[in-house]
Amino acid sequence: MIKNTCFYWQAQFKVSLILALLLMVLGYVVTPILFASFNERQAGEFAAVLFNLIAVVTVLLLLGLLVIAFKLRLVSLKTHWSAGLAFMLMLSLLFYFAPEMASIKVQNSMQNLRESLDWPRFAALHGIYQLGYLVVIAMLILQTWQSRKMIEKSCA
Repeated sequence: MIKNTCFYWQAQFKVSLILALLLMVLGYVVTPILFASFNERQAGEFAAVLFNLIAVVTVLLLLGLLVIAFKLRLVSLKTHWSAGLAFMLMLSLLFYFAPEMASIKVQNSMQNLRESLDWPRFAALHGIYQLGYLVVIAMLILQTWQSRKMIEKSCA
């Protein structure tokens, strides 16, 4: 059991760190390059595909970690609240906010979105999405730190 526990915390550390880095690179390096290189509509469509892809990967990996922790009886509010919050928040971004923004884009595909009556709603949803995305990154960084502490306890 101790070996499984140690392996779990090491896996959680690596997965959380890699996800946090991927989300940061996509959101704060790749996306600005897309918007600098392509017109706004093309960049936005491509960025949306990338964000949906990384959201699905994040949800699946966090769900897998939480299921394994549950099976190993390691789940506790103290050690998994940040992973649980990141998981639930990413689910809401993926299944509520992203489809709502995509729907607004489709409804306004023949005109400039910024000039439409839907622009304030789109801008508000986009702002909430950005904030949620940043919180997910923060929760993953916190989960990495918590995992590191658990590695020191359980693998010594």
